[in-house]
Amino acid sequence: MPTLRASRPSAVRRLPAAALAAPALLLAAPAATAAPATTTEPARAAAGYLARQLVGGTHYVFDFDGTTPDQGLTADGVFGMSAAKASGTAIAAASGWLAANSADYIDAGNAFGGPFPGSYAKLALVAEVTGADPHAFGGVDLLADLRALECPATGRAECAGTAGLFRNATPDGGYPNVVTQSLAILALVRSPRPADRPSDAAVDVLVGQQCGDGGFPSLFPTGGAACVSDVDGTAFAAQALVAAGRTAATTSALDWLASVRRPDGSFVGNGTPNSNSTALAVQALAAGERDATASVAWLRSRQVGCAGPAAQRGAVTYAGTFDATALRATAQAALGLAAVPLTTVTAAGAAPEAAVLACASPSPSPSVSPTASPTASPTAAPTSAPGGVPTASPSPRPGLPATSGIDGTTTAWLAGIGGALVAAGAVALLAARRRA
Repeated sequence: MPTLRASRPSAVRRLPAAALAAPALLLAAPAATAAPATTTEPARAAAGYLARQLVGGTHYVFDFDGTTPDQGLTADGVFGMSAAKASGTAIAAASGWLAANSADYIDAGNAFGGPFPGSYAKLALVAEVTGADPHAFGGVDLLADLRALECPATGRAECAGTAGLFRNATPDGGYPNVVTQSLAILALVRSPRPADRPSDAAVDVLVGQQCGDGGFPSLFPTGGAACVSDVDGTAFAAQALVAAGRTAATTSALDWLASVRRPDGSFVGNGTPNSNSTALAVQALAAGERDATASVAWLRSRQVGCAGPAAQRGAVTYAGTFDATALRATAQAALGLAAVPLTTVTAAGAAPEAAVLACASPSPSPSVSPTASPTASPTAAPTSAPGGVPTASPSPRPGLPATSGIDGTTTAWLAGIGGALVAAGAVALLAARRRA
């Protein structure tokens, strides 16, 4: 692996020992109860699933080997649970684990060509979302080190005069791309210190990647390649531009997203409609105060409901079939189900419990209908996900159910029958995935 040049900034700015403590718990641990909390809200059900997948209750691992810690996915899980205002105890445990393992994610030892600006930015967002100090997260001043990786107008040969670009001193630059640039801008805007605001040059670099149709690519075009917009890159860029107050560029990006939304509300990424891309688009549309109702409903149609195995309930499938991609899809989809963007997501007020999906018990009497009468609530008619898994109908307010539960039953009917059952409870690849 190439080593960093002597002129690069210090990989990790260590703080005094008193600053090494993990973020304080946001919420006190709940008192022991006979049964876990239940929910009919799609976002909270997703957050409960996310909490139960944490290895050792603290982090996720890469699915390619099942053992290597995946800090990036763990951060996404924190964002998703925070957006749902649920699983607060898991949020605190995961953010504490990220603080304790920040040096590895940043790649302070340069084992994979770091330090990575995207890792600094994502950890800083975790700190900001959970109420911790991004200047003292796991003993690292994340924002100072992030800003040290921003290219100046002159003085760093590897920057080639690209002032405002976030990159490191290795030949590949630490994988600079639209997502990294966007995350860095979001982290700096969200800092509690006004002096941390991103430079105009940094925002200009991002705006400069906008394609002629208004969208953004995920990777910077090189070698004269054409600029090809995609949903993921555009969604991240749009959120950063909303935060930075670049109205014209934001409007064009959101218009492009609206133009490529499919009639059923889904968005295409990697050649197929999927929950990750759709959830990212919802975040961008929500940040720009655009309507995302149809897209939230599509995400709900991909959520495993009461007809699915208990261990899978609340998960959101990537493209309709539950498999190893569901965890990563659910981490993004939780923000989409709640219609909460990275610009405003916060863990403040999150309920501590990791709720399980409330599913109605089988009725002993054939006279009891398992679904609401169509005349009782016109918004409660269930839809069905691939494989026959029933889900809640679209809500008039994106991300929030009206009167229907996630399995298509009404909350009034659930109360009438008396309760709910409890749901039962390589290196190259790793380096590439570290880029945010």
